[in-house]
Amino acid sequence: MVIYRAETTANLPVFDVISRLFQGFIFKHVAPYEHDGFRHESGKVFKSSVFKIDYPKDSKEIKILFASLIPETEERFIDHIFRHGLELGTIRLKNETVDTRRREWKSDDIIFWGDVLLTLKDEKGKKIFLEPKNEKFQENLKRQSIQKFETLIQKEYLGDWNLEVLKQSENRTKLFYNRKPYFTWSAKYKLSADNEMINLLLNTGFGSQTMKGFGLVKVEKENFWIDFEKARGKDTF
Repeated sequence: MVIYRAETTANLPVFDVISRLFQGFIFKHVAPYEHDGFRHESGKVFKSSVFKIDYPKDSKEIKILFASLIPETEERFIDHIFRHGLELGTIRLKNETVDTRRREWKSDDIIFWGDVLLTLKDEKGKKIFLEPKNEKFQENLKRQSIQKFETLIQKEYLGDWNLEVLKQSENRTKLFYNRKPYFTWSAKYKLSADNEMINLLLNTGFGSQTMKGFGLVKVEKENFWIDFEKARGKDTF
């Protein structure tokens, strides 16, 4: 995982497009193959990378976490930052710092937190955002995760899968991609699965739209999350 920090002008009106700007940067300069993704035999397309951005309105610091199943993708990201800096439209960034952490889980059980996005469409074609405690959320997350495993690891998944929602926020969170709102519920989960599956999801994201800024989750033993969440002041369960 790459941990990027930089200073910028406070209160720039870009909170609803910054994920789109970063996605465009990755597609253009780091991993063009992520634009098309990797297609499962069902037709579902998966990405091999995931990111999360923290840029509070009252802060002059932007923080980005970026992870990829493909180590060379993270290396290209770091190399571009060192050579050219991070380019996000007309946003001016300075005092950039980059840190890296290897994200490798040894156990077949993990407790994690985060905003995992999953949707369905009703009979009229309207998009419905699913809550973690919803049975369809859990069914879809299992199915998508197994399909992602088959697509990116290129073998059948034969391990266990048992997901438990330990806690869910009462209110949904509104997040944006390219000025469009998306809704998630912050939740704490316990997953029992093959550790190869767990590592896949830690480095590519849980749920849908991982290259739009969703699905990069927090793990208790990763201490950098404490600093990452300070400015936001959110409940980390």
